[in-house]
Amino acid sequence: MGEIAIDNQIQEMERIFRLQKKSQWKLKNTTAKERIELLKKLRNSLENNREEIDEALLKDLGRPKTSSELEGVFKKIDHTIEHLEEWMKPEIHSHSQIKTATYYIHYEPRGVCLLLGAWNVPVDLVFSPLIALISAGNTVIAKPSELVPNCSKVIARVIKDTFDEEVVAVIEGDAHVATELQELPFDHIFFTGSPNIGRMVMKAAAKHLTSVTLELGGCNPLILDETANIQSVAQGIGVSKTYNSGQVCLSVNYVYAPKSKVNDLIQELSNFYTTNFYENNHYQADRVGKIVNEKNFDRVVGYISDAIDKGAEVVFGGGYDRTALTIEPTILKNVPLDSQLIENEIFAPIIPIVTYDDLNEVIDHVNAGGKPLGMYIFSNNQEFIDKILNNTSCGGVTLNSWALHGSEHNLPFGGVNESGMGSYHGIHGFKELSHAKSIFKTY
Repeated sequence: MGEIAIDNQIQEMERIFRLQKKSQWKLKNTTAKERIELLKKLRNSLENNREEIDEALLKDLGRPKTSSELEGVFKKIDHTIEHLEEWMKPEIHSHSQIKTATYYIHYEPRGVCLLLGAWNVPVDLVFSPLIALISAGNTVIAKPSELVPNCSKVIARVIKDTFDEEVVAVIEGDAHVATELQELPFDHIFFTGSPNIGRMVMKAAAKHLTSVTLELGGCNPLILDETANIQSVAQGIGVSKTYNSGQVCLSVNYVYAPKSKVNDLIQELSNFYTTNFYENNHYQADRVGKIVNEKNFDRVVGYISDAIDKGAEVVFGGGYDRTALTIEPTILKNVPLDSQLIENEIFAPIIPIVTYDDLNEVIDHVNAGGKPLGMYIFSNNQEFIDKILNNTSCGGVTLNSWALHGSEHNLPFGGVNESGMGSYHGIHGFKELSHAKSIFKTY
């Protein structure tokens, strides 16, 4: 992109920002009914573009059309429409000591917001935060990820066809565009992505004391004991590592298993992969998807090589095709704790298994790696479960399954420290993207 083009794009960003700064007060005073109409319009537009969205996901990520992201987005819209009027009501309280006083909390919009989408679940991770931003009455400039260009184009078209730019606008472009956007004094930034980029977003926001919601990732552990149902464990791992080829922020990153359960787990997980993703011993990549680009493909293959060099053993899969950007579901055992597979978020259909004798050592290792976005505990022993819950910290936990805490409207979804800050979904998103203004009244 030439200097003139860059200058023109910066001027366009500034124009839209100024427009939204003026219109924010009109949006602030919209009723629940008016915001619901915007959400209904968005739902209709997404429905009308369903085929184009699924085709874009196929082109960019090799995503099977049966795994559309739209159903989850529709559920969030419907839930918000059902409850928004109640959420917007002031929380009124009577003062316990001053009889002539009442006080209440009024939720008002944060203002002009920047929404930076992610590439791995590109449709959901633009429109789900957008639902919360609209419900709270904000104006929004959204930037989809450039790593999924087909998805970015269809997302941009949906936004342009649905909203006036004084309400929601979209800017496409590369990382330079995202950097230039962050130079503007937004009232709030909502970012989904890696912890490293999250730090950069937070640093940029600090210039203007802009508040942030950071939805990041982390090395999500799965821990099981002798009482775990191995079929359930294999199902949870298998689904998490094959949906979008494992490129999901809540995907299981590594497994801690007692020695007595390792062989059974490997057998069950191998059966799961063979049954669902192979025909006549040939891997069916179109059922799983591909790695987003060569850079990430090489990173993952490098992680596998590093683990093998340090003594890990591949017990299932291990094949890959750089031309097609596909990696087979792969299981490794005897994986050292200092391997890159354990220390980094994998974002691929690779599952390292680590054995343990002492649960205290597992807890120490998890805590040493920072607070993950998710944790999965498979056990029927409440003492075992409580010991892990009481001695670790993470964004959220699902017991005896995978990622269900992230799909429940009534639970806040978000990370902590390394895995993010702030949370959304349902009323939690409405409150996250609002300012809770205290009002005290005497008579």
